[in-house]
Amino acid sequence: MSADRDLAEAIYQEIISAEHVEYALEVWREALLLKTWSDIDRMKSVLAHTSSAAIDAVLARRLREAARTGPWDTP
Repeated sequence: MSADRDLAEAIYQEIISAEHVEYALEVWREALLLKTWSDIDRMKSVLAHTSSAAIDAVLARRLREAARTGPWDTP
């Protein structure tokens, strides 16, 4: 359970980072240009884009760290 909690905390920290908040605002501004969308549609778009980007960033960071540190089984 601790690994799940650590992953959730890392994703949360990524979502609230300054860079990620700026990205969310950028997605919102772009969604405002779509006049046929309601505020709910815009918010769904922001949540989908930002959560996906946060999860991708955290998992990519963890994969890079795992690749860097091993374990390396060499015969």
